[in-house]
Amino acid sequence: MVSDLYESNIGIPLLALELGIGQRLRKGPWQCYSNISRFTFGMGIASVIASLSVAFYYNTVIAWCLYYLVSSFSYPLPWSSCPKVENTTESVPECAHSSEVQYFWNRQALDISPSIGEVEGLNPKMSAAIVVAWIMLFMCMFKGIKSQGKVIYFTSTFPYVLLTAFLIKGLSLKGATEKNRMQNKEIHFSNGMNECCINFLCEHNNLVCAIGTHRTINKLRIAYKICPYASFQKDCFGATLLHVVSSVDRVSILNWLLKYKKVDVALRDWESGWTSLHRACFYGNIGSAVLLSKFGANWHCKDRCGMTPFDLIVSDRPSFNITENYLTEMSTAGTNFNGTLGHNSNEEVSQHRIVEYFYTHSINIEKVAIGEFHSVFLSRNGSLYVCGFGLGGRLGLGESIKFQMLPKKLSIGDSKIQAIAGGRDHTVVVLKEGIVYSWGSNEFHQLGYSASSTQTPRLINPKSVLNESMIGVCCGTYHSIVYNKDKIFAFGRNRGQFGLKRQAGETIAEPTLVTCIPNQQSQFGFVTTSDLATVCMNKKGEIYCMRHYECKKILLM
Repeated sequence: MVSDLYESNIGIPLLALELGIGQRLRKGPWQCYSNISRFTFGMGIASVIASLSVAFYYNTVIAWCLYYLVSSFSYPLPWSSCPKVENTTESVPECAHSSEVQYFWNRQALDISPSIGEVEGLNPKMSAAIVVAWIMLFMCMFKGIKSQGKVIYFTSTFPYVLLTAFLIKGLSLKGATEKNRMQNKEIHFSNGMNECCINFLCEHNNLVCAIGTHRTINKLRIAYKICPYASFQKDCFGATLLHVVSSVDRVSILNWLLKYKKVDVALRDWESGWTSLHRACFYGNIGSAVLLSKFGANWHCKDRCGMTPFDLIVSDRPSFNITENYLTEMSTAGTNFNGTLGHNSNEEVSQHRIVEYFYTHSINIEKVAIGEFHSVFLSRNGSLYVCGFGLGGRLGLGESIKFQMLPKKLSIGDSKIQAIAGGRDHTVVVLKEGIVYSWGSNEFHQLGYSASSTQTPRLINPKSVLNESMIGVCCGTYHSIVYNKDKIFAFGRNRGQFGLKRQAGETIAEPTLVTCIPNQQSQFGFVTTSDLATVCMNKKGEIYCMRHYECKKILLM
């Protein structure tokens, strides 16, 4: 009501005023309002700015139309299906959670940023379309308005040509001659469903998906004649027809959808991010799960809770406790050129294979440290086993053994071991008593003493750790770290990962206390290291990273 009053009392008089002034003065807005009065000069500027903003708006719309026109010549159409994640059969999550058309518009056409405050640069394709739109506008206007009369002959008649073409195309589509069916917009279904209807002009996705619960395919074929895009319709929970059919185990209907309708098996619902395979596994529909697998369903696809379809199958399995006498199985896989996997052959193992030595001797392995040339295994009862390429003494078995394919027990007196770690050419272990032994190459003093390399375990006993009881150890390629609840000691090649100053030297010959970590009165719960960094976490949950000869606290957002 208010808008009508504004239009009749203000809008129409202003339009008549502008037309009259324009016809009388025959000048542009700027000069026209200047001639009327010097006080109305600003109105001319405002009129030019308004026209410019409208020109930007309409040329942007023309650019979108040009982009869609060029994209429509590709086959298949880019908005007909969701793109796949690289090296998988899974659809891009954003497309699966919305629709193919919305994904093409937001990502491929506009490539919008996450928010209006984040500018991610120009969109090359859309920028080119806008440039073409402005060039077309210039070609129409550069000779002035005298040539526009001829242009109007085309722009006025061409829409009628397009409407005629659309009419002919519509009449030639399949089912266009079935007048009774097209006129009756409400198609009634029964047989297991209460009487419900599908209305062409309203949301009918829930009803389309419900048809998948029928045991016969006839009703589904009728639905596809009415709604050719039934495969892409989603109910209020984001589930497609394929999700519903997989849930109720209609294998024949599922096969028809996958084989003849080419439905994407990677589509997810909105509720939990489940694929059709997730639903089939959750409801125990093995036949549907097997059929989906044949058509490329991904068993490694995870839902919003990080669960794969197989996780849903075993989620309700009975729990059991591993007792002290429960026998575990140790399996390894990968390249075995140096005998690091513990098998009796150095052939490559492509799939996990049980280490027969531990299985036949009923040995429960608790910790493993596998390096490039050797491996170290720690059993539940504190025994140590080694295997691999032993040149240089990294196995600790002495000079006589250069190559050990099967794991061999290495004893250090009668002591039990609580922690193990291995570098490229050395091994370090911590005994239950808290003392530390090491062996192997000592090129960068990674063994914790100044002596040369040793072929058998040797006690690390410098003054710095003489009265300290260690609980853990970790190794890099050429360095080692031992620690207890309160202190961390480092030795070996110094590349900034100890948090020590550069002046400490390129190598640290003996275990040196790391003092750069504040609040060391809080007990350490976890320490790990690589060649260039060391990370530790205390019982309070504070995480510190040592690299580039300094220590920084990691802030978790």
